Amino acid sequence: MNKKYILRAVKYLIRLVLLFCVLFGVMLATGTTTLSAENFFAEFFGQTKGQIFTAIVLIWCAFYPRVEFIAMPVGIRLGDHRANIIEAMQSLGMTLTEESNETMTFRSASPLSRAWQMWEDAVEVRTTANGGIEVAGSRKNVSNALFKIKLYAERES
Repeated sequence: MNKKYILRAVKYLIRLVLLFCVLFGVMLATGTTTLSAENFFAEFFGQTKGQIFTAIVLIWCAFYPRVEFIAMPVGIRLGDHRANIIEAMQSLGMTLTEESNETMTFRSASPLSRAWQMWEDAVEVRTTANGGIEVAGSRKNVSNALFKIKLYAERES
């Protein structure tokens, strides 16, 4: 495992813990929990159910980067459709932040969106060995980018 993989898994664990804390806080505020804030950890982690839940969350976080981050090929060339790619990504709220001969990196224009994705919002459009391009990043961003890039490339054809 590389450093980036471990960092993504830890970021996702932090995100889940924060979500769980917010959920428990809402439950405390509305009175929909039988536990008090003082004995929550003893009750939750002292019982088998809480330990199993924690183990499942840790296992899911360990495999999350492998499931969430993908690279998908597109049947077009970067040089031929550069303007279409930039326009498609801008329609998704992404801005071009880095560019080289073979790679274009886009990031979300919204700071709130970037923070929610724990600064893992980058989408790379890069040239492959066979001359086409592939889009790499989180599954949701790649799926949206593929759809828009193909749509904008077909529109020009």
